[in-house]
Amino acid sequence: NEDVTPKREADSSQYYDGQVLLSLSRVRLAGRPMSGSIDSLKTGEWNDGDILTPFSFLYEFQGRNGYSDIVGKSPTYACEAVTIDKQPATRVTITVPFDPSSQFAMVFDQNHRLLSRQWIRSIEEPKARVIEERLFSDYRKVKLAGGETIEFPYLVTNNRFAGVAPDGHNIQWESETSRVRDIQFNGQVPVDTFKLWFAPDSKVRERIGGVHGKGFM
Repeated sequence: NEDVTPKREADSSQYYDGQVLLSLSRVRLAGRPMSGSIDSLKTGEWNDGDILTPFSFLYEFQGRNGYSDIVGKSPTYACEAVTIDKQPATRVTITVPFDPSSQFAMVFDQNHRLLSRQWIRSIEEPKARVIEERLFSDYRKVKLAGGETIEFPYLVTNNRFAGVAPDGHNIQWESETSRVRDIQFNGQVPVDTFKLWFAPDSKVRERIGGVHGKGFM
């Protein structure tokens, strides 16, 4: 097994308990103290993007919309047979029901596992394009508490694109890889998991009531 033990503490951390978002930056610039914030989902913009977490890999989009609901309520549906790495696969394309400018193109292998999902959208452009793509691999079996077994991707690559080149290929500007070390489903999460301890000299902004909030604590 690959050793993925962090060699040092992360530069930043975010903790979300379903109501409050705690953020901390451990980077000290020019002798300044560490900074952090306490936000609501709105001021923390938690649902404005698609946060890269294990739960968002397969199940939920932007922290509030289940992919199963999106597919079930889509006003359009297209399916075609494709070949990926010389293996037969199926591509399914649907329209996001609450955002008609967005589509998801999903590719499944013969075992119904999701191999990729492209987010296609028209952003002030005449033609829709791929703005984000997630690639799923290294599926492993995970046993649930009830005895059932599911498969889950332990390796996910998230690619973002800035536009389309004259020759038609997508211009990639960022790529992020996530590897799952361990995962549990429907387990009890200790309350202390959501505690983020700020250093005594940290400058923490409380923004629950709005972007400007109550200032620094």
